[in-house]
Amino acid sequence: MKKQRFLGPTLALALLAISACELDPALLAGDGLNGPSPRPSGAAPGSPVPSGATPRPVNASPLPPGVSPEPTTDVPSSPGASDAPVAPVETPVASAPPGVVVGTPPPVVPFVPVVATIDTNLPVTTEGMRDPVGATPAEKLLDLVNQARALAQLAPVALDPALSTASAHHVNYLLSNTTAPWHTEESSRSGYTKDGALAAKNCLITYRDPVGAGLGIFGGVFNRGGLLSSTLTHIGFADGTRADATVRVVAMRNTNEAQTAVAFPASGQLGVPIQYNGEESYLLPKGAGNVGFPATLVLPTGPFSQITGQLFDAAGAEVPTYLLSDELGARRGLDPTGVAAVLAKKPLTPGTTYRVKFTAQQGASDKATGWEWSFTTVKPLSVDAANTTTMRAAVGRLSAVTGMVISGGLTTGTSGSIFLAFTKNFPSHTAFIKKDVWAATGLGDAALLKGKKVTLRVVPELIAGSGNIQMVITAVDQITVGE
Repeated sequence: MKKQRFLGPTLALALLAISACELDPALLAGDGLNGPSPRPSGAAPGSPVPSGATPRPVNASPLPPGVSPEPTTDVPSSPGASDAPVAPVETPVASAPPGVVVGTPPPVVPFVPVVATIDTNLPVTTEGMRDPVGATPAEKLLDLVNQARALAQLAPVALDPALSTASAHHVNYLLSNTTAPWHTEESSRSGYTKDGALAAKNCLITYRDPVGAGLGIFGGVFNRGGLLSSTLTHIGFADGTRADATVRVVAMRNTNEAQTAVAFPASGQLGVPIQYNGEESYLLPKGAGNVGFPATLVLPTGPFSQITGQLFDAAGAEVPTYLLSDELGARRGLDPTGVAAVLAKKPLTPGTTYRVKFTAQQGASDKATGWEWSFTTVKPLSVDAANTTTMRAAVGRLSAVTGMVISGGLTTGTSGSIFLAFTKNFPSHTAFIKKDVWAATGLGDAALLKGKKVTLRVVPELIAGSGNIQMVITAVDQITVGE
């Protein structure tokens, strides 16, 4: 019997998470919300389903109940009349609730395939991804999705107003029913609609901005399975807020064709982020810290087992990684996603070409299939830490931020991070460093860095509503101090 996952007692902690989606046969066949499902103009149909085969659902994986999104850790001081530097005040950070199990992924089961076919001729692109454009959030999401699909050599998808309406109905249902299962709607509950119930069966649910920094919704792992499915033709989008809760729903429509293998980052892709920005960190070992941007493979119509994944640097040396796959997910009671991923145990090196290799055993035979491709990480921008214009332009982008320290010390918040301020007046440009990371640098009293030049390798973040910019440092190698 399939496990049902219920929303926790607090909507802000449990509802706002990505969850597993089950494809509805009516949606697959295209006779659900808006009649037949023709492909958008220019889209090429995939291979027909083999006789007797059923297309494998491509889903997304849920956060366990009670897991909260990671909030902003430090908030710089607000503008004031005084020119004197003021120690920033931290906002208390809500820790994950007790009882959340975070274990170590089981080791990959080694096997020697009798027949192994490695595809080294995947289509190659030499482009990166730009900021999405559009007049509405739905149009921006569509632009981002089609950028990723173009890089992966997939046909574009179209925005369906009926799917967006259905998404809005399901958003309202979720906000009205904090303990309801995410991917069904019960007719007896407030907010139930027929099209919302249909959309619930084939959708992605996320608490994050789907077009935000780090490639937005593509910064994680399991969302890619749905949005980079070769069978996807249409999407709809809606979001809603009630009290302290915001939920976003992306409804999808697919054909009943066979799924093909899809790699992301795509083969030859440039400008790939170096760090993970997703919602599946609960599947990683406790204390894993910051890990590399995931390389994923949406598996073709299977079934597949004994999945292995490897990552190699530019010199050909294997990079230590974590593997996420359906075999791991099944041990945690999660529904299948059809996605395998490798994540380097540390953030990737900027401006470096990496090679990815996956193998999997197909069906009950001893035949194994493999996929192999390469991508290149982003080169950091050079940014003046004191220049508001260049700092604003660097928000959400990997940057080498260099500037003279105006003041440094200990924040007044609950965790007591170290801060380094690069501006005297509003808006503030401030770096925050965890105390253990700062201790490992051996730099001593942060106040003694006043007047020193410091370079930070970081992704600047804009504090909403304040105009201030923060830079969160989580590793020793992100800080370089020079005269």
